[in-house]
Amino acid sequence: MRIKNDLVFLVRTPIDLIQALRPENGNDMIDKKLAVDDALLTMRALEGAIMSGEPASRYSGALKGPLTPAQQRWLDERLKGSDTAMKLRLYHYVGVATGDVAWMDRAFEALYDALLEDAFSGIACQAGGRIVADRHGVSLPLRANLAGGWSDVPPYCNEKGGTVLNAAIQLNGQDPVRVGLTRLAEKHVVLESVDLRARQVFDSIEPLQRADVPGDAFALHKAALLASGIVPLKGGALGDVLESLGGGFALRTEVSGVPTGSGLGTSCILSAACIKALLEFTGHATTDEALCRRVMTAEQLMSTGGGWEDQLGALRSGIKLLSSPPGIRQDVEIRGLDLEAGVMETLRQRYTLIYTGQTRQTKRILRDILGGYIGNEPHIVRALEEIQRVAVLMRDALERGRVDNFAALMNHHWEQSRRMDAGCTNARIERIFGVTADLLDGKMCVGSGGGGFLQVMMKPGVTRRQLDQRLRHAFGDESVATWDCAIV
Repeated sequence: MRIKNDLVFLVRTPIDLIQALRPENGNDMIDKKLAVDDALLTMRALEGAIMSGEPASRYSGALKGPLTPAQQRWLDERLKGSDTAMKLRLYHYVGVATGDVAWMDRAFEALYDALLEDAFSGIACQAGGRIVADRHGVSLPLRANLAGGWSDVPPYCNEKGGTVLNAAIQLNGQDPVRVGLTRLAEKHVVLESVDLRARQVFDSIEPLQRADVPGDAFALHKAALLASGIVPLKGGALGDVLESLGGGFALRTEVSGVPTGSGLGTSCILSAACIKALLEFTGHATTDEALCRRVMTAEQLMSTGGGWEDQLGALRSGIKLLSSPPGIRQDVEIRGLDLEAGVMETLRQRYTLIYTGQTRQTKRILRDILGGYIGNEPHIVRALEEIQRVAVLMRDALERGRVDNFAALMNHHWEQSRRMDAGCTNARIERIFGVTADLLDGKMCVGSGGGGFLQVMMKPGVTRRQLDQRLRHAFGDESVATWDCAIV
């Protein structure tokens, strides 16, 4: 009776205490029955941990090897009756308990399925659209995430809402992201990527409806066609689509002067430019908010799992605070900062980017941080809450003209980023910050970190040239240097 009465308690107890209940002796029939009960008890313990908010890491190794048939049946039944939030966590906790990352991948697949279902419920094929110009182009700047990045990414933003402070930036006085559309007399679609030196002609619709093929040079272009509603997600004939549009077309993309893996939101911004150009080319009006949702749809089609801050950072000029309430459909409020001219001048003088010479690995960091959130890991949950608070404090500091406070908050945010994921920094990044410490008041990564660009606030009176000289003396490598950037 003692064991029976303790079962309610045990579902919220670390797995080592559950294992302590296993009897040391018994006959075969009893042992088999107990083995089944023990296996299910472990699964119930994981469910209890999810319900009580225990971190998944406490159950690492609790399941030895693949799930037993009884455990798989139990899981299948639980998944049938669970909402998306519970499904994510059931998959994730099982993955941690078994050590099998395939289960964690299923968690993100379930998330993408839920997001896509909602996204396409509001995006119909753009009936009635007609090509309105022989040529049309869109160019966009990049974005610097000043604070709160990660809180805009599913599933966190869907469950908690997000808060981000970011800015639109040009490099070397130019908008780096460019998209061009040209009307064609021929009834086909031409996709071209200048950066990848790739070009392909499409005469049928089926290849355009697959945006998730690994290594496809045109995955982003295809996702934009689908998310814009120009090409239907399923079925149809390309000839009919192009007849309705009034001709074929060529979609050409180019990102100039930006290194791969920069951390400046290039991929999402390129998606935004493509979708914006396609809608305008075919005579459809849109808003930044609606365009943002379409970009998130494109990201889910490519299984890249992006949020909303990158595209809105580029679509709206200046520095702005972006926020969203919880919900599967993210309705983002955009508030531009009301800054005095002197504050903007100070930022122009003291804010700059440093390139690390390294490419960052976004997908790994994305999985680590969001997996930690799904798994209720306290250090990640607390850091995600804190960086949103920092975003609001940064806004207040800038609007009150307290630029030094803004710089100090950059340092605080950098510490939170490092708590969330040690992989956001490395030996080179630490050395960059170390050799320039006496020249800087504020520092943090751009994007998810681990490479790409860093952003810094120089001390009053320090120039980019001084910072460059210090970096070149320390590294002897022209790739580690400041870049000409401007908030626009």
